[in-house]
Amino acid sequence: MGIIVLTLALIPSLNIAGMQMFRAEVPGPTKSKVLPRIAQTSRQLYKVYVIITVAQILALKLAGLSWFDSLIHTFGSVATGGFSNYNASVGHFQSITVEMIIIFFMIISGINFSLHYNWMRGDYKPLWQDYEIRLYLVIILLCTAVISVNLMMTMDSGPGQALRDAAFTVSSIITTTGFATADFEQWPSFSKFVLLLLMFVGGCSGSTGGGLKVGRLLILMKTFSRQLMRLIHPKAVIPVRVGRDVVTQEVVESAHTFFTLYMMLFALGTAIMTALGLDLISAASATASNLGNVGPGLGLVGPMSNYSSLPDLGKVVLTFLMLVGRLEIYTVLLVFSVKFWR
Repeated sequence: MGIIVLTLALIPSLNIAGMQMFRAEVPGPTKSKVLPRIAQTSRQLYKVYVIITVAQILALKLAGLSWFDSLIHTFGSVATGGFSNYNASVGHFQSITVEMIIIFFMIISGINFSLHYNWMRGDYKPLWQDYEIRLYLVIILLCTAVISVNLMMTMDSGPGQALRDAAFTVSSIITTTGFATADFEQWPSFSKFVLLLLMFVGGCSGSTGGGLKVGRLLILMKTFSRQLMRLIHPKAVIPVRVGRDVVTQEVVESAHTFFTLYMMLFALGTAIMTALGLDLISAASATASNLGNVGPGLGLVGPMSNYSSLPDLGKVVLTFLMLVGRLEIYTVLLVFSVKFWR
């Protein structure tokens, strides 16, 4: 969230509209201010961020971690960055309590921070009624369930261990955090395929997560539903709705364009990585992971491996994809526009 402080520092001297920069920075198809002025919004979102950070630090400390380990893994959870000071990541602690705490904070960090501001003020209604959050939680629960069953059926894992590993890994991948407690490279193909799909999904709009964002996927699903209805009723005027709200055509087009660009970059990145000698699984998962800012992938870049063995050109390509994914494509592509420099 440091970009917001930088923005507010530059606004007075550059005479730039704060909301315009806010819209360019905040990830997701739609942006909203929690207060009338952008400076007030930024301050309140920072308060939310600090409160969540302090809460996790204290929770991890009470769970038995040192202050240093608590700080490191909190910063990695709330920012969904996923860096650990141990090679085995969170699996180093072998503590179900620590894992449950990190799961909880990864999931809430993948939710729109504007909604956190509302519930901290005692207004829980928007949190429960938000369709993006509902879909987000359904995806987490459904993927955790199917992976747990798959692990129990193919790897003879006990119900408790299968659920524990699946819940942590699903939460880590969908929020694009990238922490690990199990070597999911050894999991059955179906479970790995589900994780690969989750790398594309990402967190909610206005969260610290990367990926396509659940909000965009929700709009795409609603648009698909509308197209089916138009086949049945060709002359009907059917708006795209999320709940009771009508989604503007501008937002619908933006979501479709973003999805198209995202998949084109994924295809291009995968093609380049395979041309550099990587197998298809490693190339596709590395591209998806870096474009979504996840971290670990599959194959050569699995959770117990790293990217050090990749060719130098491959690292340059993945570095570019990380930047594009973090800045949500449009910002980076704009820099390459001649009109922008003019």
